[in-house]
Amino acid sequence: MNDEVIRDPVMLVSLDEAKQWLRIDGDELDDQLTQAIQAASDYALAYLKWKRRYLKRRVVPEHIRSAVAIHAGSMIRDPDGVGASSEEYGYALKTAINLMYVNRTPTVT
Repeated sequence: MNDEVIRDPVMLVSLDEAKQWLRIDGDELDDQLTQAIQAASDYALAYLKWKRRYLKRRVVPEHIRSAVAIHAGSMIRDPDGVGASSEEYGYALKTAINLMYVNRTPTVT
């Protein structure tokens, strides 16, 4: 028996919005960009500590959507993570983090 939970993917920004933000024409990168948007969206939800069930009641602010597009774009631009060595381990691009930071729920210890 597999205990893994399969969830529907979440996209905090649409494929068309991300392509416009990243200035991508054509559709040859659509599959990779969709996967990158889903991964960046999952990262954003975890970083912000937002539950998936609250997304139906919440409007995602434009700066969060921009952060997701920027993070997804960095995954497309640098799929092997070579450029990520200049970033702090375990975090997205500093630009994306800075955009999301004001909405983050701090951890109480």
